[in-house]
Amino acid sequence: MKSMPTAATESLFPYEQADYEGLPCNSCGGVGQRTIAKRDRNGLAVRSVICNHCGLIYLSPRMTPQWYGLYYQKEYRRQMAAFKGQPTGKPVNHDKMFAAQRRRGEWLVQYLQRHGQPNPARVLEVGSSTGGMLRALADRCGSQVMGVEPSPVEAQYASEHGVPTEVGLFEQFSLDADRQFDLVICTQSFNHLLDPRGMAERIRACLSPGGLFFLECQDFFAVLQNRSCLEQAIQIDHVFMFTPATLAAIVEAAGFAVLPETLLRDRFQSPAALAAQKEFGVPSLHTRLLARPGQSQHSGGSSFAEIYAELCELERAVAERERQVRYDKLYQSVKQFPIRAMRRVRRVGQQLLRKAA
Repeated sequence: MKSMPTAATESLFPYEQADYEGLPCNSCGGVGQRTIAKRDRNGLAVRSVICNHCGLIYLSPRMTPQWYGLYYQKEYRRQMAAFKGQPTGKPVNHDKMFAAQRRRGEWLVQYLQRHGQPNPARVLEVGSSTGGMLRALADRCGSQVMGVEPSPVEAQYASEHGVPTEVGLFEQFSLDADRQFDLVICTQSFNHLLDPRGMAERIRACLSPGGLFFLECQDFFAVLQNRSCLEQAIQIDHVFMFTPATLAAIVEAAGFAVLPETLLRDRFQSPAALAAQKEFGVPSLHTRLLARPGQSQHSGGSSFAEIYAELCELERAVAERERQVRYDKLYQSVKQFPIRAMRRVRRVGQQLLRKAA
């Protein structure tokens, strides 16, 4: 299936030549879907849909695995730098990355302790980068750690800093009987996966009896709350856009039971809790959970009606906020005008707001 996306930002990546595919919902297998957006934050003509059964939000059609591989090799870093207004080609500071990841590992140790899961004996991290998180677990908990990382440079750095790391994708990781782990970590990569349910099932297969899966990924609704419109919350590299409900549902569909008391949603946390996370470099706008293999006792899956209603309400709130921002800017720009003229402009602006609503 072919599509013709065009980028608003300058790019040499051949989006118009890429192959695209449409697939059923990765969580429930449903084929019914509703389009919610037709472009992403960079102006690319990608279609975002919501599953009519479980409410999972994802890109459909999307680039094939081969084209996504080329995208990450040729385009991803440039696109991220351009979106953030940063220069492209800036050398990576692996020491800085390691230190930041180690601080986040310190936070994870505290998180595990708070939820009665201290000192996991054997720990695997999927997408372990330079190994900082695993180094913290090894030092603080005495854990035997292992990483899986597709970047040869980052994997070598981790190994040189006492974190044994295999180079490659987790899909290629050998699931031998002697490779059973008490904790598997997956942070900030679940949105990028082309088969997150399959990944979760594979993680379940390498857990020891009673083992735990720690998962962190971006909360789509939290991102939407902090953007100017729906399209600004969508990006072509986030193939799946999870809410707390759909994240828990897909993990449970893969054979896990989510520990409900461990589900952290940044947009519902107190400012003090978010400030405490920030001290450890833990990103905001995310959802986190712990799960263990087993049948869920508390969830019947996510609901399209509830998730779609929340999406529509968030869109309305964001639109109203942006209208108010525009009105405030207009008001500030004419404050120097005579009082009578300013009052007239304010009345006209308020009338326009009422009509737009």
